[in-house]
Amino acid sequence: MDSSGVGTMTSASYKDLNVNVTGCQKTFLSYVKQAGWQVKNEVVDSVTATFTLKKGLLNTAIVKMRGVPQDLFVEIVGESGVMDLVEQAIAASCEKPTGIIGWRDQMRRPGVSSQSTPPPQQPNPPVQPQPVTKTVVPKLEACLHCSAPMHPNPEEYLVICEYCGFINNPSGEQPPRYSMLPVCFAGTNVLEIAKNHVAKGVFITKNMVNQAEWGSIILRYVPNWVMTMQLRGSLQGDRALIKTKDAKAQVAQDFAMNALGSMLAGASRGRSAGRTVQQYRPTTHSINETVDVFVVARRSAAFQPDVGVQKIPLDKKEAFQKVNDETLNVELSPMEAVEKAKGLALEDVRARYLSVSNFNVTAVPVGDAELIYTPWWFLEYKMGGVSYSLIVDACVGNVIAGKRPWLPKKTVEKKEVTTIV
Repeated sequence: MDSSGVGTMTSASYKDLNVNVTGCQKTFLSYVKQAGWQVKNEVVDSVTATFTLKKGLLNTAIVKMRGVPQDLFVEIVGESGVMDLVEQAIAASCEKPTGIIGWRDQMRRPGVSSQSTPPPQQPNPPVQPQPVTKTVVPKLEACLHCSAPMHPNPEEYLVICEYCGFINNPSGEQPPRYSMLPVCFAGTNVLEIAKNHVAKGVFITKNMVNQAEWGSIILRYVPNWVMTMQLRGSLQGDRALIKTKDAKAQVAQDFAMNALGSMLAGASRGRSAGRTVQQYRPTTHSINETVDVFVVARRSAAFQPDVGVQKIPLDKKEAFQKVNDETLNVELSPMEAVEKAKGLALEDVRARYLSVSNFNVTAVPVGDAELIYTPWWFLEYKMGGVSYSLIVDACVGNVIAGKRPWLPKKTVEKKEVTTIV
């Protein structure tokens, strides 16, 4: 999912299979949980179902199923790979599993559209597909390097050959320059880094961290578009004490600073003895700077590195080579990444100020975007009955994403006792 919260839509129809809809829904949930997904929300009846899924900080998906006599229609917003789990559940819950036409085949066949939608329940005009969700059928059928057969996902901009590891552009065009970073911190060291990070939370002790339920530790090579953005312009506002993109935190800071300003103004009125106190006027700030922006090249990514925080150790860059199934394909094109980078850079500027008005700042890319595969460790743990996720940069060795628990020790102990009972 991108920063706006909207992901790519993938649809498929499964006709004349006589699917047991209720059984398919239950089987699907068991499959997604086995695959490491968390079911955040579900709305289910005998005909339709909507499931909201999440895995770590990069993968999210909303799955919608609707069954009509003999047919089943499925729509996924976000991680398209979940459709494979849907088809496994359909095969286990229908009378004609051999008649299933896979969603990837539906995308490739001119006569079968994966973007077809079920008939509306009410006689409303059909909704026209949005341009951002339109899928282009790939032209690439064999690796440009070793000629091995390929079946690329239409959502992916660049695809890694499973045989030789070459990065292919399905359009047949030359891929952009790319490289990768090495793994400098192994799993054991990463776990200690994560525990030290969590132990710095409010009311959290090292003993509580050691007693937490530490789950999976998975390494993934994540594609990142890296580019430089030139920021220029001006805005009016007050500098924030703490840079934050959280709206509630900004309101709290704004309230605190206004309260402080009122107190100072009151004291000034007391000293001025009737003199007119000058009214507050927002300060105008000029912006002229260059920042490096990372954009995770996955449409379903719920996490994007903070602007200016993530750094590339240039002396460690090396030639790319595929690392088993740990290497993810690229879904965002350079043009899409540039637009996302502009939004992230401007959002970062806004986060530094409160009561922003007259925001006239532009972001312009400097040079071409570079694709760098960065190794990240994904960790999951549970404390006080609440699940948390962390991402640790395997090359630099620092935590780049994940919230610390904010729980008093008594609250944690109480929840643990309740769980045991």
